[in-house]
Amino acid sequence: GHPGTASTAPLRPETSVPGAPAPAPALTDEGSSKDIRHVIFSLEGSGLSYEVGDALGVYPENDPELVEALLATLGYTGDEPVPGPDGTELPVREALLRHYELGTLSRPLLEAAAPAHEWLPKLLDDREASSAT
Repeated sequence: GHPGTASTAPLRPETSVPGAPAPAPALTDEGSSKDIRHVIFSLEGSGLSYEVGDALGVYPENDPELVEALLATLGYTGDEPVPGPDGTELPVREALLRHYELGTLSRPLLEAAAPAHEWLPKLLDDREASSAT
């Protein structure tokens, strides 16, 4: 660890420290194609130290209550297989909890869902028309 710090455990890829989300002010304007945020991490109380050159991996999870609410709304048990980011199948609950972003619905996702919802194509057309003017 650093001189003057109580922590001596090195950061390693296999070291996992759960954390809670903290305020992360946006660095991009609303409506930007990217959502870039300023995030500060604290290792206080983790027993870990950070040295220049160390790497940090972030493995976010969606709120389990939100995932359960979404599964209930969709009428899913949570065990239905869906493709994961690498193309392998995994249970939809796992995909929603750890692999898919629930905060922003992408246009390709909405377009893929459109055939199952008669009102969605009109919504997409209206949104496209309003953004073109």
